[in-house]
Amino acid sequence: MNETAGTAGGSGGGLDPRGAAAIMTQAGERARCELRVRRPVVFVTWGVVVLAGYGAMWLSVRGQRPVTGPAWETLLLAFLLILAMAAIEPRLRRS
Repeated sequence: MNETAGTAGGSGGGLDPRGAAAIMTQAGERARCELRVRRPVVFVTWGVVVLAGYGAMWLSVRGQRPVTGPAWETLLLAFLLILAMAAIEPRLRRS
């Protein structure tokens, strides 16, 4: 087999330790940047979803005497908002 310069185990022209350390540092910085979770965006979006769902339920029972419970439409809305956010959240974490 022909060995080229820079391959591990090569006898000549290999990568010096400083070059390897620089590559490892760059790789670590890139990984941290790409894998960083942008928590404020995720938390604010979940907060808006929860506020909208519970707000709709609260508005549907407001003024009921006696209280019979939230309308089924508001329960469906809250459920759909939570499902939509669960589907969108992985994309928010990447961006």
